[in-house]
Amino acid sequence: VIWAEGRTQGDFDVIETPIGYLPKYDDLKALFKLELDKDYSQEDYIEQFKGLMGLFSFLMRLILKKMKML
Repeated sequence: VIWAEGRTQGDFDVIETPIGYLPKYDDLKALFKLELDKDYSQEDYIEQFKGLMGLFSFLMRLILKKMKML
């Protein structure tokens, strides 16, 4: 929520993906340290968002099959 609020204020950049905007790793790492006093590794970041990308990939394959493009 803090990232989303900061995003609307122009405090954070995004990674544009076909499924929407994703936070950049460095922004989340800083927020985890500042707000939670916790470390946030690149492995944590990948784990957090790989499910979304996997879902997108699955949906795209399904759409392409239905359109007989795959």
